[in-house]
Amino acid sequence: MSYMEMGGVFMMPMLLLGLVGLVLGLAALLGAGGGAVDGGAAHGVAAWKARAPLMADVTRHLAVLLFVMGLLSQAMGLYQALSIIESVGGQVSPGLVAGGVKVSFIAPMFGGIEFVVLYALYVAARWRMS
Repeated sequence: MSYMEMGGVFMMPMLLLGLVGLVLGLAALLGAGGGAVDGGAAHGVAAWKARAPLMADVTRHLAVLLFVMGLLSQAMGLYQALSIIESVGGQVSPGLVAGGVKVSFIAPMFGGIEFVVLYALYVAARWRMS
């Protein structure tokens, strides 16, 4: 099984939202640069630069959402695992429980990595805007 399958139902939406956040964060970072624009493309570039703060803010919100989705996925997985252990009367080996706990950390780690990357893009874009 791959990490995407073991991580739970939120892994694919987390991946897609992370890619959207990455695109928005890079667009905000590239559009945040100062300086004068001349020529016929001035209107398009000016509109892109005007949207850079909004794109940076959306990137920050997506970063937090992804981290929370990872934690929620872990909580749901642990709840399911503990319900199964309870239903069999607690006759489960410690190694099996440890393996389940280890797998439950996949989604929060993925969300944490995405959080760090997207938040770093947000900070860099905001720094360039100031």
